[in-house]
Amino acid sequence: MVAQLIGVGTLVGFVFTFSYVANWLIDGIIGQRVSAADELAGLDIPEMGALGYPEFVLKPEPEAVMAAGD
Repeated sequence: MVAQLIGVGTLVGFVFTFSYVANWLIDGIIGQRVSAADELAGLDIPEMGALGYPEFVLKPEPEAVMAAGD
């Protein structure tokens, strides 16, 4: 049991250290955040190039409301 706990502790220590260093390098080289403007606009277009939910609309467009009322 002690040997297993030592193995788990070593693995967790290695993975944490490796992940921390990898993320630190990535953040320093290319960054890990998008711009504030992209974040406010939504990340579907900048990240994937398409709308994630094109049928979902928070409020209808004025043209659509006028067309429905005619």
